Amino acid sequence: LLLLLSLLLLLLLLYVLLHQLMTMRMVCICVTAVPSPTPACRDRVPPWLPLDSTVLPVYCNDLMFSGHTASNVLMSLFISAVPTVPLPLKAMSALASLCLAMVSIATRDHYTSDILVAIFITVAVFENRRHLVTELYSASSESRTAAAKKGK
Repeated sequence: LLLLLSLLLLLLLLYVLLHQLMTMRMVCICVTAVPSPTPACRDRVPPWLPLDSTVLPVYCNDLMFSGHTASNVLMSLFISAVPTVPLPLKAMSALASLCLAMVSIATRDHYTSDILVAIFITVAVFENRRHLVTELYSASSESRTAAAKKGK
Protein backbone atom coordinates (compact mmCIF):
# COMPACT_ATOMS: atom_id res chain seq x y z
CA LEU A 1 0.00 0.00 0.00
CA LEU A 2 2.83 2.37 0.86
CA LEU A 3 4.53 1.53 -2.44
CA LEU A 4 1.38 2.34 -4.38
CA LEU A 5 0.96 5.59 -2.49
CA SER A 6 4.52 6.72 -3.19
CA LEU A 7 4.18 5.84 -6.89
CA LEU A 8 0.96 7.82 -7.05
CA LEU A 9 2.74 10.75 -5.43
CA LEU A 10 5.46 10.53 -8.09
CA LEU A 11 2.80 10.67 -10.81
CA LEU A 12 1.14 13.58 -9.05
CA LEU A 13 4.47 15.41 -8.94
CA LEU A 14 4.94 14.79 -12.66
CA TYR A 15 1.47 16.20 -13.29
CA VAL A 16 2.18 19.28 -11.14
CA LEU A 17 5.47 19.96 -12.95
CA LEU A 18 3.78 19.56 -16.34
CA HIS A 19 1.01 21.88 -15.20
CA GLN A 20 3.55 24.51 -14.13
CA LEU A 21 5.30 24.26 -17.49
CA MET A 22 2.10 24.58 -19.48
CA THR A 23 0.99 27.56 -17.36
CA MET A 24 4.33 29.24 -18.10
CA ARG A 25 3.86 28.38 -21.77
CA MET A 26 0.41 29.94 -21.78
CA VAL A 27 1.81 33.17 -20.35
CA CYS A 28 4.63 33.15 -22.94
CA ILE A 29 2.15 32.61 -25.76
CA CYS A 30 0.04 35.54 -24.56
CA VAL A 31 2.96 37.97 -24.38
CA THR A 32 4.88 36.97 -27.53
CA ALA A 33 3.83 37.13 -31.14
CA VAL A 34 6.43 35.55 -33.40
CA PRO A 35 5.82 35.02 -37.12
CA SER A 36 5.64 31.45 -38.33
CA PRO A 37 8.96 29.78 -39.17
CA THR A 38 7.28 28.15 -42.18
CA PRO A 39 7.47 30.55 -45.15
CA ALA A 40 4.48 28.97 -46.93
CA CYS A 41 2.07 29.56 -44.03
CA ARG A 42 -0.65 32.15 -44.65
CA ASP A 43 -3.29 33.45 -42.25
CA ARG A 44 -6.66 32.16 -43.33
CA VAL A 45 -10.24 31.54 -42.36
CA PRO A 46 -11.22 27.92 -43.02
CA PRO A 47 -13.73 27.80 -45.92
CA TRP A 48 -16.23 25.75 -43.93
CA LEU A 49 -16.66 28.53 -41.34
CA PRO A 50 -19.56 30.91 -41.81
CA LEU A 51 -18.55 34.58 -41.90
CA ASP A 52 -20.37 35.38 -38.65
CA SER A 53 -18.80 32.43 -36.81
CA THR A 54 -17.40 32.89 -33.31
CA VAL A 55 -14.64 30.36 -34.04
CA LEU A 56 -11.28 32.06 -34.44
CA PRO A 57 -9.52 31.93 -37.79
CA VAL A 58 -6.19 30.13 -38.21
CA TYR A 59 -3.20 32.43 -37.78
CA CYS A 60 0.37 31.59 -38.62
CA ASN A 61 2.15 32.59 -35.46
CA ASP A 62 4.75 30.52 -33.71
CA LEU A 63 4.04 29.60 -30.13
CA MET A 64 6.88 30.40 -27.76
CA PHE A 65 7.91 27.93 -26.24
CA SER A 66 7.58 24.41 -27.61
CA GLY A 67 5.23 22.32 -25.47
CA HIS A 68 6.33 19.09 -27.15
CA THR A 69 9.97 19.77 -26.33
CA ALA A 70 9.11 20.74 -22.76
CA SER A 71 7.14 17.50 -22.24
CA ASN A 72 9.89 15.34 -23.76
CA VAL A 73 12.64 16.98 -21.73
CA LEU A 74 10.58 16.70 -18.53
CA MET A 75 10.10 12.96 -19.06
CA SER A 76 13.80 12.54 -19.81
CA LEU A 77 14.72 14.42 -16.63
CA PHE A 78 12.26 12.34 -14.63
CA ILE A 79 13.81 9.14 -15.97
CA SER A 80 17.31 10.39 -15.21
CA ALA A 81 16.36 11.23 -11.61
CA VAL A 82 15.40 7.65 -10.78
CA PRO A 83 18.56 5.86 -9.64
CA THR A 84 17.46 2.34 -10.57
CA VAL A 85 16.86 3.14 -14.25
CA PRO A 86 19.74 1.62 -16.26
CA LEU A 87 22.22 4.08 -17.73
CA PRO A 88 21.55 3.02 -21.37
CA LEU A 89 17.85 3.81 -20.91
CA LYS A 90 18.70 7.22 -19.43
CA ALA A 91 21.01 7.92 -22.38
CA MET A 92 18.37 6.78 -24.90
CA SER A 93 15.79 9.03 -23.26
CA ALA A 94 18.09 12.06 -23.42
CA LEU A 95 19.02 11.26 -27.02
CA ALA A 96 15.35 10.90 -28.01
CA SER A 97 14.56 14.30 -26.50
CA LEU A 98 17.47 15.86 -28.35
CA CYS A 99 16.46 14.21 -31.66
CA LEU A 100 12.85 15.36 -31.30
CA ALA A 101 14.04 18.91 -30.65
CA MET A 102 16.27 18.80 -33.73
CA VAL A 103 13.41 17.46 -35.86
CA SER A 104 11.18 20.35 -34.70
CA ILE A 105 13.83 22.80 -35.83
CA ALA A 106 14.60 20.97 -39.09
CA THR A 107 10.94 20.75 -40.12
CA ARG A 108 10.44 24.41 -39.20
CA ASP A 109 7.75 23.68 -36.67
CA HIS A 110 9.59 25.95 -34.23
CA TYR A 111 12.41 28.43 -34.17
CA THR A 112 15.63 27.42 -32.44
CA SER A 113 14.86 29.97 -29.72
CA ASP A 114 11.53 28.23 -28.97
CA ILE A 115 13.34 24.94 -28.42
CA LEU A 116 16.12 26.45 -26.32
CA VAL A 117 13.66 28.37 -24.13
CA ALA A 118 11.61 25.18 -23.63
CA ILE A 119 14.71 23.24 -22.56
CA PHE A 120 15.91 26.02 -20.26
CA ILE A 121 12.55 26.51 -18.53
CA THR A 122 11.93 22.77 -18.18
CA VAL A 123 15.34 22.13 -16.62
CA ALA A 124 14.86 25.08 -14.26
CA VAL A 125 11.41 23.91 -13.13
CA PHE A 126 12.58 20.32 -12.72
CA GLU A 127 15.76 21.19 -10.81
CA ASN A 128 13.67 23.28 -8.45
CA ARG A 129 11.72 20.12 -7.53
CA ARG A 130 14.34 17.39 -8.06
CA HIS A 131 14.63 16.79 -4.31
CA LEU A 132 10.96 15.75 -4.21
CA VAL A 133 11.49 13.16 -6.95
CA THR A 134 14.45 11.60 -5.14
CA GLU A 135 12.65 11.68 -1.77
CA LEU A 136 9.52 10.05 -3.18
CA TYR A 137 11.55 7.44 -5.03
CA SER A 138 13.61 6.59 -1.95
CA ALA A 139 10.39 6.28 0.09
CA SER A 140 8.96 3.86 -2.48
CA SER A 141 12.17 1.79 -2.58
CA GLU A 142 12.25 1.66 1.24
CA SER A 143 8.66 0.40 1.28
CA ARG A 144 9.58 -2.25 -1.31
CA THR A 145 12.50 -3.37 0.83
CA ALA A 146 10.33 -3.49 3.95
CA ALA A 147 7.65 -5.48 2.10
CA ALA A 148 10.27 -7.94 0.86
CA LYS A 149 11.62 -8.45 4.39
CA LYS A 150 8.10 -8.87 5.74
CA GLY A 151 7.31 -11.46 3.09
CA LYS A 152 10.27 -13.67 4.09
